[in-house]
Amino acid sequence: MSLASSLATAMSGLRATQAALSITSSNIANAQTPGYVTENVNQIETFTGNSGSSVAVTGVSRQLNQFVQTQLRSETSGGAYAAGVSPVEIQ
Repeated sequence: MSLASSLATAMSGLRATQAALSITSSNIANAQTPGYVTENVNQIETFTGNSGSSVAVTGVSRQLNQFVQTQLRSETSGGAYAAGVSPVEIQ
C-alpha cells in the first residue's frame, strides 16, 4: 500500500467520522425540541484497489417511530374532520 493510498484511506475515515460527529451533536442539541427526530449516518465500506478499504457516507437516515407517525396522521385527520376543514388546508 502506497503512502498516497494510506492517506486517502485515512482521510475518508476522518470525513465519515466528522459527519457522524456533526449528526450526533445535532441530536444532542435538539434532544428536547418537540417534533425533532433522531438521525443516524449511513456508512458503507468501499474497497480501494488490491490492498485496502475505506469508508463512504451514503446519507442520513431518520429514526421515525411508525406507530407515533400513524397516530399523528390519524389525530390530525380526525381533528380536521371535526372542525370541518380539509386535512390539506391544515398543513
